[in-house]
Amino acid sequence: MSNVTDLPKIPLTSPLYKSYSNQLRSYLSQSYMTLIPLIDQIRALRELKMIQSIRKKLKKLKLILRETDKSGVLHIGSAADYERKAID
Repeated sequence: MSNVTDLPKIPLTSPLYKSYSNQLRSYLSQSYMTLIPLIDQIRALRELKMIQSIRKKLKKLKLILRETDKSGVLHIGSAADYERKAID
């Protein structure tokens, strides 16, 4: 099955298709349409504002935030330094 056209086709009028479609719709509604608790909404907004603030400051000061290695350590350096190192 190397091509998308080789996949088996289920007619749209098939009871199997309708059953699957209804189950999928139900699952997606339960998973993605339920309300998030207020405390989580407040936390998400606070984190969004913090990230936006950090991005704005990095851009204003022409700084770059990079992960140094697999351990997740972050390094902040000037964009000019990174450009200079890239040329060398």
